[in-house]
Amino acid sequence: YNDISPLENHHCAVAFQILSNPDTNIFANADKDTFKRIRAGITMLILATDMARHGEIMESFKDKLAAGFDDKNKEHL
Repeated sequence: YNDISPLENHHCAVAFQILSNPDTNIFANADKDTFKRIRAGITMLILATDMARHGEIMESFKDKLAAGFDDKNKEHL
């Protein structure tokens, strides 16, 4: 895991290992592009649970709020 968020990277690996089983893959009917977006989102959310990055994530969130949150701006989502 390149020593970056090793626990969170492990959680991602386990989650997608579970999803690789046809009996537990809740995204089995999603097309390839949709699944890629879902996978990226899940990965981002799991990695965001790394408390070593909490301050960085909160500062980014506060900056976006201060600048005026725009739900049409992908960087704000």
